[in-house]
Amino acid sequence: AGAPAKPGPPVADVSSGLYSALSIMALLYARDTGRRAGGGGVAVSLFDTMMDVMGYQLTYTQHSGIDQQPLGMSSPAVAPYGSYGTADGQTVVLGTTNDREWQRLAREILRRNDLADDERFATNAQRVRNRAVLDEAIGAWCARHDLAEIQKSADDAGIGNSRYNVPSEVVAHPHLAARNRWREVQTERGPIQALLPPAVIDGFESPMGPVPALGQHTDAVLTEFGVAPADLESLRERGVIGTPR
Repeated sequence: AGAPAKPGPPVADVSSGLYSALSIMALLYARDTGRRAGGGGVAVSLFDTMMDVMGYQLTYTQHSGIDQQPLGMSSPAVAPYGSYGTADGQTVVLGTTNDREWQRLAREILRRNDLADDERFATNAQRVRNRAVLDEAIGAWCARHDLAEIQKSADDAGIGNSRYNVPSEVVAHPHLAARNRWREVQTERGPIQALLPPAVIDGFESPMGPVPALGQHTDAVLTEFGVAPADLESLRERGVIGTPR
């Protein structure tokens, strides 16, 4: 709390690219179906995209005047919800989203009927105000059990849970191998493994061509935009574009 945190992935860049692609597809569809004349223009701001992605947090502050503080893996909106260390040195993420789930977590996982019956935790708003007490109880229970036992108990009780993975563990995640998500791609320095795009489309295999060398496609792209071969040489002589490798 009190320290700014930056997400690992470039959320603004990726989200703005997706918004742009969706907008272009919508315009092409409108053109091809006669719903709109011309191609139209699309402008997508990184700032505007992030305002949309903020969603709940922005709306909450707009109507409450309260700036919610960062809580690590926890959620400012619900409790209990967070990450907890396990007896075998792992980290498990457990969370509830409503009163029924809280009752199951307290009674069926923690075996703490006293917590389930405690008026301090009767509603989500009360649990949020007393989250430190619940985090301490859940953390103590998790510290006495291995990850596999915790996840089985949570699954049996219908409580959302996950093992916390660092990037190196995500790269080796068995789910990616089981679903055949990796493809070999050629580069100048030899083959590498790259992930397929997220969408799985019946009857279509995403092209996973070699990574182009620096400047390899410059001439082809500029020619497609109408630049004459003589002008390409002029641009190259003036150092505007480089020589393809």
